[in-house]
Amino acid sequence: MRDGFVAVICRKNGLAFEKVDPIGGAIGGAIDGKILTKRQREILDIIKENPSISYRNISNQLNINHSAILKHLDSLKKKGILERLGGTRGYWKILK
Repeated sequence: MRDGFVAVICRKNGLAFEKVDPIGGAIGGAIDGKILTKRQREILDIIKENPSISYRNISNQLNINHSAILKHLDSLKKKGILERLGGTRGYWKILK
């Protein structure tokens, strides 16, 4: 016979199927049922103040690396919350 152990994990009802955004970790709120991280909320607040801001300036303002900002922006675009109009000299449009 082999030695071993058994682990039992108990979850509260409803938590087993809670959605978590894969980018950024913890949930910070929702827009039209789409879950946003705290960082994504901060990005949207910055864009509301200055729609023509570059991702590099957002990165500097939040003091996080450029690739992390790009991932957050991509996630917001995929969720249909954010759109970039006009290319590099364009502006951000918050859709919801």
